[in-house]
Amino acid sequence: MLSKCDLDNDYDNNLLRREVVFESFCRARANGDKNVYYIDGASLFRGKYQNMCTVDSCHPNDIGFALMADAIEAELDRAFTQGLF
Repeated sequence: MLSKCDLDNDYDNNLLRREVVFESFCRARANGDKNVYYIDGASLFRGKYQNMCTVDSCHPNDIGFALMADAIEAELDRAFTQGLF
């Protein structure tokens, strides 16, 4: 599960959406699903390229998609390394 990447745009609603995704992840894990993972999208567009990740302060551009892919790849690598698949 990946929460929304850009929390700066419509912060309050996006924070609520993030909480719903995280709670769904926690509920799935609590019910025994060990093959569900959570990536906190709020951390993806931070740092050096923070102001260069979207085309309109909402939709990812090439840099934003690359950062998303890096985060997803790292989580998949962790899952495959742990032999969960």
